[in-house]
Amino acid sequence: MDKNKTLDFSGHNIYCAVDVHKNNWRVNNRDKDFELADYSQDPYPQNLYKQLTDRYPAAKYMIIYEAGFCGFGIPRSLSKYDDVDCIVVNAADKHHLSRIRICVATAKKICKRCRLALSCCAFF
Repeated sequence: MDKNKTLDFSGHNIYCAVDVHKNNWRVNNRDKDFELADYSQDPYPQNLYKQLTDRYPAAKYMIIYEAGFCGFGIPRSLSKYDDVDCIVVNAADKHHLSRIRICVATAKKICKRCRLALSCCAFF
């Protein structure tokens, strides 16, 4: 009997929060219930998309990040992919995010909060 070992995340949403910095990005991935991954990567949207599609094939990706020095370049770069929705969060909106200055905690907090209440965000 041959077992199928192919990953398939069809019908699942993957929430990906990115704490954007000049030299690297801190990334936190969650599904509706669990934290799936937390890692640092090079600051390129194409690399982020490749990481997501390699780890969670056929999923719908919701990428969330705080607006900052890079403006809206990330959602513009990712808009060519049909399976990606990009959300830009106002970094100064402390009411929704209760911001803290540690990269790991920031990415996790953004991901968790926006997964629960997407009303605080602007969709692209």
